[in-house]
Amino acid sequence: VCLGLIDSMHKLQLLLSLLLLVNVYSKYLPIFMMHGINDNSNTFNSLADTIRSVHNGTRIIQIPKFEDSSSMKNMWVQTKGIMDYVRLQVTLNPHEFHNGYHFICHSQGALLCRAVIESMDDHNVHSFLSLSGPQMGEYGKYELLQKFSSVVPELYHLLYTHVTQSELSVAGYWNDPNQHQEYLSGNRFLPLINNEVHSKHSRRFKENFSRLQHAVFFGSPADDQILPWQSALFGFYKGNEKTVYDMQKQHVYQQDSFGLKTLKEAGKLKLVIHPSMPHTGWLRVSDDYVKEAFATYLY
Repeated sequence: VCLGLIDSMHKLQLLLSLLLLVNVYSKYLPIFMMHGINDNSNTFNSLADTIRSVHNGTRIIQIPKFEDSSSMKNMWVQTKGIMDYVRLQVTLNPHEFHNGYHFICHSQGALLCRAVIESMDDHNVHSFLSLSGPQMGEYGKYELLQKFSSVVPELYHLLYTHVTQSELSVAGYWNDPNQHQEYLSGNRFLPLINNEVHSKHSRRFKENFSRLQHAVFFGSPADDQILPWQSALFGFYKGNEKTVYDMQKQHVYQQDSFGLKTLKEAGKLKLVIHPSMPHTGWLRVSDDYVKEAFATYLY
């Protein structure tokens, strides 16, 4: 009887171990979330809860870096800080991140996440979901620059200076279509990660971005913060501010400057337009929308 009981206990223990292994290896990949400008990690609370309700057990890390007024710091400073934070989490939990992780990033945070992906040779990002990020830059009556709204055409004189580029995040993605040469020579961030200006990092940037399994960019004509709103989908003005040209007509796509065309031709790039999503609406989407538009990429 004792031997039979012991045998049964061994079998039960083996079964529990197998169930535990199945549970561990069936978990969804962890997700890092990065907030936008003048915002903080708590703004992702609702979306994080929604994703967990759809993909039960998902580990979500809402990056607590460069929050509120600190989000206006230099873009390269923030890029490095986010890279350091991600690396630290991976180092502290190597088994949890062994198979990779995803990025879901909003607004300015989405542009920062692209810079992190391009700059981080050891990144293991599988899916990158960019929620209304100014991927081709910003130009217009931007909320944080309202006091200068009457002189938007002249802002490049201020924003393309060394001091402003060093101190203000928005300056790093201010893209004046009427002053393209000044943008290329004076902007120290966006032209570099777009590989519009060649640097010693250009090859790395393209190789690292091209390693993504999925790159999904979300935008909406109802967005009142990203100007033009098509920038979230790599559309932008060309030559002047009258006409917006889509991604396929942009030089960075046609020349495959940093890997957009590479991902598109591999079926790994997707542009998603929501007809009526306000800028912060992406942070409070429904379960159904997460299932429809997000879940496919968050395996």
